Amino acid sequence: EIIRDPLVTAIKFMTSIFFALVFGSIYFKLDPTTQVGVQDISGALFIFVTNNTFSNMFPVITVFAAATPLFLREHWNGLYRTDVYFISRNIIELPLYILLPVTYVTINYYMVGLRPEPEYFFSHMLIQVLVANIAVSYGYMISCMAKDHTTAMVLSTPLLFPIFLFGG
Repeated sequence: EIIRDPLVTAIKFMTSIFFALVFGSIYFKLDPTTQVGVQDISGALFIFVTNNTFSNMFPVITVFAAATPLFLREHWNGLYRTDVYFISRNIIELPLYILLPVTYVTINYYMVGLRPEPEYFFSHMLIQVLVANIAVSYGYMISCMAKDHTTAMVLSTPLLFPIFLFGG
């Protein structure tokens, strides 16, 4: 699917770059020495995680829900097991869901003016990569709970709300 439709991958990267530039310019060079600056940095970090969650979870919900009928037909015809399909899909998509948050963080981290030392940059990048992959897994879970992508989209909001409620 990734090779067959490279435009989707290009659009994902362009979207990631666009939002990194938008959020980086909104929170450009925050001052961590004032109370307002610290609050703004806290808000920026929450926005970064929120954007990373939404931009990685919702495409998975729609794609996986749309692929479910094909998967079920091939599974019941004995072509492959469920675990093999799920693991192979995750392995194939893993580079994409590592490169997207890396691109996003590389652009907006220094624009915002977060700590310039490499260990802080790479720890922030690791957290964003983990958030992206957790969001993908959460999207798979929601997609598996629903019969179609419309139901999955409706379910996603109430299932995401508690995570964001306790995330700040």
